[in-house]
Amino acid sequence: MEIINPGVLHFNITPEKLTKPHESKPWNPIIAGVFYRAGVIEKWGTGTLNIIDWCKANENPKPIWEVRADSVITTFFPSFFLAQEKCLKNKL
Repeated sequence: MEIINPGVLHFNITPEKLTKPHESKPWNPIIAGVFYRAGVIEKWGTGTLNIIDWCKANENPKPIWEVRADSVITTFFPSFFLAQEKCLKNKL
């Protein structure tokens, strides 16, 4: 499944940095603050790490983030991709 978000990554964030602890600066600090106080956001810069953990807990492969044509695309893979990878590794 692909989720396409129009726009680009900002403040020197790259797709590779999203898979590691990273600094996060919201585009709109006022709206981000509202979400934080409402409990929707735990802390800045952990959302993508949480997504990776949730995928792992559900036995799904790690998602991929890419920037294409002024959009950020997140691709999620079903858990059977991991089973296929394990089978291929065992055959080698």
